[in-house]
Amino acid sequence: MIVARGFQHVVVAVRKHGQLVARPEAVERGGTYETAADLMGVVPEEVLFIANHAFDCIGAKATGMRAAFIDRRCRPFGATPHQPDLIVPNMTDLADLIA
Repeated sequence: MIVARGFQHVVVAVRKHGQLVARPEAVERGGTYETAADLMGVVPEEVLFIANHAFDCIGAKATGMRAAFIDRRCRPFGATPHQPDLIVPNMTDLADLIA
């Protein structure tokens, strides 16, 4: 997981900071998602997590982050209470939306 704020970024390694990010027990403990927010000095609600895997978006949403799902394969996100805030086909469209 790479976390960016401005032009800074932090790499958060799962082995060092927690369990696999989408496991329920990792989300309940805060796990990797909380660690990423802590390292950047923000609360989860201030984060827009961007991923092209549904399980990553689900974990981020469960932690309180906003999530953008990059749907490059045009597949449904799936039934979960943790739906992404944005669904776009590519990074260019996401950049246009958040610019």
